[in-house]
Amino acid sequence: MDAPALDGTGALLIADVGQSAREEIDYEPAGDGGRNYGWPLREGTIANPSAPGGVAAAYLPLTGPMHDYPRSQGISVTGGHVYRGRLLGDAFVGRYVFGDYSNRLRSLRLTPTAGSAVADDVREHNGEVGGLTGGLVSIDADLQGELYVVLISGAILRLTTTADADGNGVDDAWAATFGLAGVAAADRGPFGDPDGDGFTNAQEYRRGSHPLGGPVALFGEGAD
Repeated sequence: MDAPALDGTGALLIADVGQSAREEIDYEPAGDGGRNYGWPLREGTIANPSAPGGVAAAYLPLTGPMHDYPRSQGISVTGGHVYRGRLLGDAFVGRYVFGDYSNRLRSLRLTPTAGSAVADDVREHNGEVGGLTGGLVSIDADLQGELYVVLISGAILRLTTTADADGNGVDDAWAATFGLAGVAAADRGPFGDPDGDGFTNAQEYRRGSHPLGGPVALFGEGAD
């Protein structure tokens, strides 16, 4: 999903588990529908080697996947979300993060076009993420757009970066700049609201506002 509440397009990204050869991800723009993604005639970008004989497409045209990959690169695709959070940094915003049951975590650059999208710059993130053992079965997002990886072993991991050394879900430099180190531990994380204004720290981070209700400088017209 590309969440419209987080300035996304509202498009639906469909992770379609293959039968024997390819795993695929289909792109469904918001407000569109009625597409035929080709099953059982197609598996990803190839003809389905196990397609039953004498079967014709219910309707045409067939819509190809946004991205697919062979079984040599995974065994069962795990769908994810277009990243719209802040914790992973600007370089991740707008990238589709997905995975595979074989404990692979990937992302790709997503460029919406008229009625579709271009997917490129596919990256592997296993070397950057620890704890991916036990079968990756789900990738979910919270209300702030931050991502969580769910493993069949029962573990739930929040995706973060070294910029969050204390692991509380808020960028350390941002927290230090706005004085969050001086508030109670329960109020420092992404869901804390130390100034009681109804916006959590994560929401303040996204909005560019002060988590402690600090002063706002207003410049005159034409000033830098």
